[in-house]
Amino acid sequence: EVYPDLDSLLAQAPEDSCVIGGASVYRQFMPYLDTVHVTKIDLTPQSDSYFENLDSSPDWERIDEERWQSEGDIRYCFVTYKRRA
Repeated sequence: EVYPDLDSLLAQAPEDSCVIGGASVYRQFMPYLDTVHVTKIDLTPQSDSYFENLDSSPDWERIDEERWQSEGDIRYCFVTYKRRA
């Protein structure tokens, strides 16, 4: 589906839709999300785009975290956040 603007998309998208970014897409949709699934990676890459740190936001609560895993030299885990009411 292609929508001419964000309001049209929000009016027609199913409630259980998923948002898969880029940085500008995430920024646009964050006010409308109630659940966020994040893959945390244990390293500090050189980048010009970063996702908001939900651990330091009063608007979000960590509700689930899987154990840390490794693939090669990279450690990662999956974390789920819910927007606080």
